[in-house]
Amino acid sequence: MLVNIWVKDNCTGNVHQVGTDPHDSLDSLDGKVEYYNLQNGDGTPTGYSFVPPPDGYDMDDYVSVTPDVLRVNREYLHKDVLKMLEEHPEIFNENEDVK
Repeated sequence: MLVNIWVKDNCTGNVHQVGTDPHDSLDSLDGKVEYYNLQNGDGTPTGYSFVPPPDGYDMDDYVSVTPDVLRVNREYLHKDVLKMLEEHPEIFNENEDVK
């Protein structure tokens, strides 16, 4: 399952799916999911905007979410990861540098 998030470059108008460009990054700033372009150092909400997928885009293999849905689900995901690590400590202990 992939997350289907799209952004528009506010200068050029180009729209692309997050993750299809090697400079794409998503970050949580003050509890809000933001897009950040690692190449030009710009992101939402100034140089880029979150936009819906293009019309006619096949959603069969994707889950459509908004940045707000990601923020709300962040706590659930965090709890699931901690539970997995507690149940499978061998995953966490393979790398001593990870704390």
